[in-house]
Amino acid sequence: MKVVAGIRVAAAVGALTSTWRRSLVFRVIATTVTIGVLVLALVGTYLYRQIGEGLVEDRRAVASAEALQLTKRAQLQFNSTDLVDSPERLTTAARGIVQEQAGTERSRYVVLAR
Repeated sequence: MKVVAGIRVAAAVGALTSTWRRSLVFRVIATTVTIGVLVLALVGTYLYRQIGEGLVEDRRAVASAEALQLTKRAQLQFNSTDLVDSPERLTTAARGIVQEQAGTERSRYVVLAR
């Protein structure tokens, strides 16, 4: 079975080589298709990479803007609190503000810096 398959492959390669040598039209079409496929693959790869980078950059910008907005809101709440007379009340107020800013999402963390 392998011998027969090998003979068929050799015959196909021989026919292809013969056609390549005899036919200018076949060479032009084969070369054009090959170059077209290569160019299409290169352009597709480039576009895929550019779109991916653009999506990541857009998400990063949205996350930064959201973090800045939440930071400003938390700072306004800290500035407007009147619960500064005791450390316990201030701690309770800070926990409430932090929990409010963090929301229900488990992917968001709040860091307090002094």
